[in-house]
Order: sequence, then structure tokens, then C-alpha cells
Amino acid sequence: MLQGRPGIGGFTVVNADDRIATDPHDLDAWLAGQDVATMKVMRQANLVRMLPLAKAAPVRIAAWGNLLAPGLHADRVIAALSLDGARPLHAFALTGDGAPIHPLARGRSRVPLGMPLVEWRAGHSRPTPPRARASIETVTGERCG
Repeated sequence: MLQGRPGIGGFTVVNADDRIATDPHDLDAWLAGQDVATMKVMRQANLVRMLPLAKAAPVRIAAWGNLLAPGLHADRVIAALSLDGARPLHAFALTGDGAPIHPLARGRSRVPLGMPLVEWRAGHSRPTPPRARASIETVTGERCG
């Protein structure tokens, strides 16, 4: 899927949650089985790991499809990846809802081969009230700018 895209010679993948599942239902079941305090600690640790990778990346590609629900956690992931909005986020393409398409999407939602990356802005696909937006500094204590 990255083959033939100019300027991408390699990539590092980070997940919104520190978990991998081949079936989204397995991920949902795992998330549902976690208590709030555990999830908060795990998500904060994942954001701390994500931040230096985002800082070092020449291009940041969001690619979670509809797997990352809008809300405070999504806002924190977006803040970490974009360095609090200082760097743009890109996507392979967008879902019908405007989310950045997942690279394993199939059928009509698949990643179009050979298409250039598109710039993606979270606020344009799923608006979030300003008071709910998160800064990565509020989670990690580290300034992104």
C-alpha cells in the first residue's frame, strides 16, 4: 500500500491503544474488559511512547478507519501525532464518515493504490466541542511545539 507513494521509504506504526487484534471485534471485547483506571494508565503510557515517534516522523499518517471513536482519547491521540496541531496529519484516503481509512480496509473502503496521501483534519470529519479537546501536554507533561 505504501509502494509507489513518493517520499515514503519506510514507516513506523503506532496504535491508538497498545493492543493489536486481527479482528476489530476482538479489540472491542478486550477494551470492554478493561477497567477505567487500567485503561487510563495504559493509554497514557502509549501516548508517551507515541510522542517521540511523531516528533521524528517526516510524515504522520492517521489510519484507524472507524476503529477510533470520537472523544477525549481520540483527541489525545490526534494531539500526540500532530504535535498539538503543529504538524499536519495525512491519510491514505477517507471513509464515508471522513475518518482516515484503515490500511486493511477491504471492498469499496479499501485504500486506493497509487493515490497520493490526503491531508486529514479531525475537526472536518467529526467535530468535537472545544472544551473536550486534549493537549498532549495535559497527558504526558511534555510540550509538543
